[in-house]
Amino acid sequence: MSETPPSIIKIIESGRWRRALFTSFTLSLTYFECYILPRLRAQGCSAIDIYVDSLGYRDSLVEQRSRYAGRDYTVHPVDVSPGIFHPKLIYLWPEDGEDDVFMVGSGNLTYAGHGGSLEVFEVLRPQLHSLAYAQAAAFFGDLLNIGKDRVDIGETTEPLEGLQRRMSSLSGKYANVEDVQFIHCLRESGLQQLVREVPNKKIDELLVLSPYHHPEGEPIRSLVQAFRPKALAIAVDASEKTSAFPFEISEEWGLPVRAVVAEPSIKRSVHAKWYEWRSQGKATLFTGSFNATMESLTTTNNIECGVLRRDASPSENWIDTESPPFRKQPFPRTNQAGGAIVTASLSGISLSGKFLGKIRQIPRDWTFKLQITGLPATSEQEITIAEDGSFKSSLEKRIDVDQENAVQILMESGVFRARGWVSLPQLLHIGAQRRSLLSSLGPIDRGSESTAGFAELLAIVMDEIRSFTSVPPPVLNTTSSQPKKPSAENPSNNDASSTGAPRAEIVDRPSFGSGSSRDRLLEALANGQSGWAVWGKMAHVFLGLPIDTQVDTPPEKSGNKKRSSRPPRDPIVHPPLDDDIDPTAYDEEKNALVEMLSHFDLLIENCREELKRQLSRSEITAEERSQILLNLANLERTWLHLTLRAYVGPIDDAPVAFQKIGEWLHSAVDIAFTGPSQELMLFEYAGCSSILAYQNAARPDALTEALAQLQSSTTPVPKSVRAVQYLEAAFGGSPDIERILDLAVDWLNSQVGHALVRGEVEQALTALARSLAQPTPRSQVARYFKDRPIVSDVKEWYPLNPTMLDLLRRAAQPKIGRKSFGAVDVRTILGCPVCYQDLRTTSSGQDVKRPDPTLLAQLKLFCVAACPRCQAPLINHIAVSE
Repeated sequence: MSETPPSIIKIIESGRWRRALFTSFTLSLTYFECYILPRLRAQGCSAIDIYVDSLGYRDSLVEQRSRYAGRDYTVHPVDVSPGIFHPKLIYLWPEDGEDDVFMVGSGNLTYAGHGGSLEVFEVLRPQLHSLAYAQAAAFFGDLLNIGKDRVDIGETTEPLEGLQRRMSSLSGKYANVEDVQFIHCLRESGLQQLVREVPNKKIDELLVLSPYHHPEGEPIRSLVQAFRPKALAIAVDASEKTSAFPFEISEEWGLPVRAVVAEPSIKRSVHAKWYEWRSQGKATLFTGSFNATMESLTTTNNIECGVLRRDASPSENWIDTESPPFRKQPFPRTNQAGGAIVTASLSGISLSGKFLGKIRQIPRDWTFKLQITGLPATSEQEITIAEDGSFKSSLEKRIDVDQENAVQILMESGVFRARGWVSLPQLLHIGAQRRSLLSSLGPIDRGSESTAGFAELLAIVMDEIRSFTSVPPPVLNTTSSQPKKPSAENPSNNDASSTGAPRAEIVDRPSFGSGSSRDRLLEALANGQSGWAVWGKMAHVFLGLPIDTQVDTPPEKSGNKKRSSRPPRDPIVHPPLDDDIDPTAYDEEKNALVEMLSHFDLLIENCREELKRQLSRSEITAEERSQILLNLANLERTWLHLTLRAYVGPIDDAPVAFQKIGEWLHSAVDIAFTGPSQELMLFEYAGCSSILAYQNAARPDALTEALAQLQSSTTPVPKSVRAVQYLEAAFGGSPDIERILDLAVDWLNSQVGHALVRGEVEQALTALARSLAQPTPRSQVARYFKDRPIVSDVKEWYPLNPTMLDLLRRAAQPKIGRKSFGAVDVRTILGCPVCYQDLRTTSSGQDVKRPDPTLLAQLKLFCVAACPRCQAPLINHIAVSE
């Protein structure tokens, strides 16, 4: 035979694919999930469909190791009457361009079919084989329209319809280069087409390789009678001592018949189908799924597909051998699972499905239950089947599809049984990378993520963020986030004109529904959402929030919940190292994850700066500003929750997590969030402040002490003691203590919060409440303006010093004809509101002017300072807003 071409796996690895479609008679999902699915995932393939004969479908249901059927790919049963569905086709649709790959061969979607046995596949490209593409498009059209009495492929026909359109469109764009035809037997037998299409010249020899033969060799005798070859060569399996071909009978056909084997180096069993007409140094080849049996080659009972290649070079390396004795080899028709054929789809609690095949013979009243691999089945429910075999029902209880296992439906009605795969459209429609993302979030949800698993998740997260930030997104979303139905103006992704345009970012305000945090994220992704609104939902997963969090509750409904510890269902755990694991390698994994987090920081910082740049545009509208702020809030939450999860979880370094909280609060409160974005951020401010308060539980007056030390030394005030000041900045004045405590209790009851306070939620809340009761410079300045004392005792106004009290005295005394002080917002300050001079300076080596850092620090820490230009008192606006 000819030189060995690239394997199917190598072809899959050679490109980026949007869709993949397979057809097969038998099916090994274990092989598919171990070898093919990971390669397709790695190449970005988002839509994977397998069409398999009803017998192969039934057999696949007993595979215990199948985990992703219905989750990452869909298995479609095909019921053919009176024969079988036998084509072995693979179609790879590229992410971009028109370098499609169409493989037509003999191998089933099994380990044996993809290399374990000797198989043959033709690889067809639209640029070379446009005629074959047109003929294949016609085949898929016929398959869809031939009628359910002949072929029942269920209700999910979109993948085949899209493929038919794609191949038809491509076939019209290119001239046919190679003399290749696609042959099928839906309307006419393979034998009839071969007699018509194979050049009927003087045939020197007809060579046939087939694993199955008619016991009397009738199809081969028909070929001999039609083409009158001078000789006949029958290839046999060198690994077998017998042959399914009747050599003894063929001696009566009036021509020399010899037995040959493939080259001796090939030790695999033979499953290829190869017909070769040799004439004058040239050959016509016919390969595919057509066995040399009556059902396959001479009738239209089966569905078979093959490729006829004319003007080819004769194959080589066939070795003569002795004719083995005949042994009848029946065609295998296994049916381990038994029962009727059924498919189903589950969205939330809504279940729908359909029986295939001869539905008139089945009863109408059934019971069903759902089975997730490795878990107990759901309780039985009753269901009624419609006349067309379809059914619908609502589950009594939502099942946990977060478990990374396939779902089956099991049905009974008296002595009747039915079984089938359940597809999960919400997972199937979100794309390969996002399915991988959700899969990687599983250990997060269960509190058991590993360092390597978290690193893999972080890599996916960073790729996702880059994908939707590489193209500037629209600021506002004015259309529904629900996917649109295909139309002339809005073609489906199955259409040939669709070439993988970048996803549009959906920037609606996140809406919180029922179910777990992962359920909400899945719903958003299934609805086609992208951008920071989706990442706000993902932030919940990283934090490990309980379902009924106050961040999801409007402010007016808060305050009614008992503030107590509610341990998470799955707390974060740190399993001990196995004895055979090298601690050094474990530390290296942690260090590598820390390094990845530094790259994540840079990525988030770039996104942050871009959003801030958008905020600074002069032509921005109020609606645009609100939406950008919402995006920025979700960005901040994404960074915070993922970073904390990493340090509390796999890295297991709580001190660094505390440090990160202080740094994040210090910078985040400088952003002027308003409206919906402010509501989201208040939840984070409350939670993070409670962590800092817990850290300083034994020193509720730590802020005052630190401020006093600052006045007498150059030691900066630690961020860890400034929790209340950050809350004052966030609220723009006196914090709403009840609201803060309501928000903080839910944050603390998350997986991350619970781990940081070691389950001591009540103690953390008490520490926060005590901190909020302590006087702060803001509260002192506000009280000064309210009381307007004639004489000021420094001890009474501690930690304000005499210089600050003098500024307050001047500010509290009205001036005739000019302002006595200027109220400034430290987040937006540009100049002095008294003398109107610019308060910005240029740092060394920088061109951008920024407010004087010393002035800003004093206004943030003490809420009062003197204008460096006119010496007028400047007051932080949060101290005089009331």
